[in-house]
Amino acid sequence: MTVFTYTGWGERGSRFLTDLLRFMDNAGIINATQAADGKYIIETANNGLLRVGYSDSDEQIIMEVEQLVEGNLFHVLREQREVVDLEGAGMDRRTGKQYIETHEDLGRFITDLLGVTDENSGTMKIFCSLYGGTGSGFLDWVVEHIEQGEFLAPDMPDRPAIILDVGLPQLKTDNGPVRTENGTVVTRYDDLLDQMAELDAYAARGTVTTLTPKDNGLGLIAEVAHRNNMGLDQLRSITGPIRNDGFNWSAAADFLDTKVDLPTDVGVGVLNTGHLRAGTIPLLLRFDGSLKFREPQGGLRDRRDILTIATHNTAIVDSHAEVDRGQAARDEPHLERSVEHAVISATKRAVNKPMAGYSVDDVNMVQAFVATADGTPLEHLSAARKALVREFDRDDFYIVPTAVENIHDGHFVDGEQPDAAVWLRVGVDTVLPAYEALDAQL
Repeated sequence: MTVFTYTGWGERGSRFLTDLLRFMDNAGIINATQAADGKYIIETANNGLLRVGYSDSDEQIIMEVEQLVEGNLFHVLREQREVVDLEGAGMDRRTGKQYIETHEDLGRFITDLLGVTDENSGTMKIFCSLYGGTGSGFLDWVVEHIEQGEFLAPDMPDRPAIILDVGLPQLKTDNGPVRTENGTVVTRYDDLLDQMAELDAYAARGTVTTLTPKDNGLGLIAEVAHRNNMGLDQLRSITGPIRNDGFNWSAAADFLDTKVDLPTDVGVGVLNTGHLRAGTIPLLLRFDGSLKFREPQGGLRDRRDILTIATHNTAIVDSHAEVDRGQAARDEPHLERSVEHAVISATKRAVNKPMAGYSVDDVNMVQAFVATADGTPLEHLSAARKALVREFDRDDFYIVPTAVENIHDGHFVDGEQPDAAVWLRVGVDTVLPAYEALDAQL
């Protein structure tokens, strides 16, 4: 039995992990149950075990999180959490790090969660915000201890992949001052850039495996585009300049300043919903054995190979798009209303709905996952590949097209499968230059 570990720290980490678990529970990807010893556990659809844990320095956040779940999943969360009620870390990672250094129970909770591993251990994934204090401070403490070899040492045999799912701010909001260890006062955004550079270095050295950054602004744009059926040309005009025009954020910033607010789902924020859509494929690869993933020639791809290929990059930028044939025809009226053209449209939209900023010149690899409601995704992998090349205007990076079979309505956040759905996992060396450019522009 493979044992996976997912843990959320701070407000963003706790809320996103809870929304993620609730989605997986509703989709039948996991099942929370009571074990023979009376403790509650989470079993996965491919006969694995998912260990979870979350923590924050604000008890109010934890109370709100636990109100979102019920049944056995509620009992799991109640058993697997640690709260240091200090009313938050004030968006200062040094304060968050101090919490874990001065509260033994908190440090023990996290080291127990991350430090137990064997040859059956699967991926460990850490969810937090780099713009908060508690989660980013906990992360600083953990990666330092990993690098020092105190647990999950980089040279440990059979060490699982350690993936950091890190939230980034919407533009430069709440950009107040913080004081560094040497007494220098910097802005929160400058402190964010410093931490992003540190995490890039940790990934390059193998202290952690890879990063999956999730930008709050771009996540919100993607969700607005999804709910409002935004046309491809408009979407391309908003996010395309970041990728193609020297990290030009002006159109994205203008849109976020003038966008129409969307109603919040019950218990799930608009932002988390957008991030969930983009991150569905890794969940299905790890936890749902009922799906089949096929290469263009029709052979089955090895799930572990698919996941390992992605982690060869310092950062993985996820994206996703769902399109019906009518939307595809509106995007490009000269095309017929067919499933293939829906796949083409979804692929192009997905390129323009990234969860983080990056340059097209920094793309090393793209994994493209295609699903169709009529069950013919294998027939359209070539069209998806050509659409990727056209939209990126490059053909010299590694493209891995994959057909997803046996997918059903429950695997989609809205509970309904579209004519075509495409998920992209874009491997890049770093997303830092995009956010350094944002700092200079706004």
